[in-house]
Amino acid sequence: MEMTTEEITLKPDRGPTIEFRGKLLAQTNFMTSEGEMFYDVWETPGGAYVASSMLEHGDTGNQEWRADVVEPIYHTVQHPTHEKVTVGRDGSESRIVHLGPEQTERDTGLMQRRVLDILDWRQGAKEMMRKKAGW
Repeated sequence: MEMTTEEITLKPDRGPTIEFRGKLLAQTNFMTSEGEMFYDVWETPGGAYVASSMLEHGDTGNQEWRADVVEPIYHTVQHPTHEKVTVGRDGSESRIVHLGPEQTERDTGLMQRRVLDILDWRQGAKEMMRKKAGW
């Protein structure tokens, strides 16, 4: 199934402008003691996540923009296929675990934690990702 995406350009206060095609996974805004906080998280067709936050200060109206990209992270695993147990003459057991072929898997959990790092692990960010993105 093809992902429906849109062109996005983010211009954070620090760092480079981020341009990408992405699908919006989650978006929210809420009040903090400093002002109103806005969060957006997208996923690109290549599997990267892009997270942005904007704090609009209530007293001055000034805005602080942050954004960053979490590139896909992969790791190699070998899953057990079966286990063989042998019992020696003295009653001791030996276990041999047979592993399947090496497989490369996307480490989605680590990527999700990096997105929350970008969003400072605020309660509003965790709730947004749990409720709207199903993390």
